[in-house]
Amino acid sequence: MRQPIDTIRTLLALVAAVLLVACSSNKYPPAPTAAATSDYKYIIGPLDLVNIVVWRNPELSMAVPVRPDGRISTPLVEDVPALGKNPGELARDLEKALSKYIRDPVVTVIVNNFNGPSNEQIRIIGEAAKPQAVAYRQNMTVLDVMIQVGGLVTSVYAFSDNRKLPAGVDMDDTTSMLLKFAGGVTGYLSTLLMTADLYRVHVFGTKGWLELRGDTELTFRGLQGAPEKITLPAVDKEKAELEAFADAIAAKRPFLVPPEEAVNGIAVLEAIEVSAKKDIGMTAWLDFLVERCKAFAAAQATS
Repeated sequence: MRQPIDTIRTLLALVAAVLLVACSSNKYPPAPTAAATSDYKYIIGPLDLVNIVVWRNPELSMAVPVRPDGRISTPLVEDVPALGKNPGELARDLEKALSKYIRDPVVTVIVNNFNGPSNEQIRIIGEAAKPQAVAYRQNMTVLDVMIQVGGLVTSVYAFSDNRKLPAGVDMDDTTSMLLKFAGGVTGYLSTLLMTADLYRVHVFGTKGWLELRGDTELTFRGLQGAPEKITLPAVDKEKAELEAFADAIAAKRPFLVPPEEAVNGIAVLEAIEVSAKKDIGMTAWLDFLVERCKAFAAAQATS
């Protein structure tokens, strides 16, 4: 049995193919006209928690929530519009308002709790195990949404084989994985090495389906009507992921994947390899790996 781990790592980075069961919507929002870009700036939405720091004025500094009407109130300044602005724009507005009371105010706005405006949320409704609105994050993948909606992966079954690679190559070229999530959602991942370069993402629901083919081809079709095709600008995924990781290390903003989900992803990766080698489903082994990864993370945090 040859190790499929290199192929699997590529899969988890690019999400080669995802079949998401039981996530549907009764009404679909308009398709985006452009993909995420490197100069994307977070837009503040209702219920976000913003930390306002006024330099050398601690009595004016505090964390306040954005009200449902999209406004905030702080000492000396009331009903400041925050909805639809990025943190820098809100900081400049607060500086202008505070300049009536203090000389040359310097304000910094830090968002601590992210919800975002309604047009930057992913809504999973219909027959989903856990209907909810998920705040969109720059470079979020379908697999990230699956874990948020379905919960952590609880069971893995993988099959791997070498069909076309030379016999001396210690790697498989075909790997298939079935995942079961804590919320009842099932997902299927597959890699095919010996074919033309392509990755594809499928999302299936009872009201229609979505397909992302490569980086730029998005197709949607409901139960009626012709498929709708959208062309998206290409994005350097690897560069974006490395920049997001660097920002997280520098404490500029949270990493794209929460720690618990990252730990689960590591455990799933190892469980896939063991399952493929032994040709068995992995549930207890996955639980063991999750606990081991958590213990390692805790030890690193205290060292």
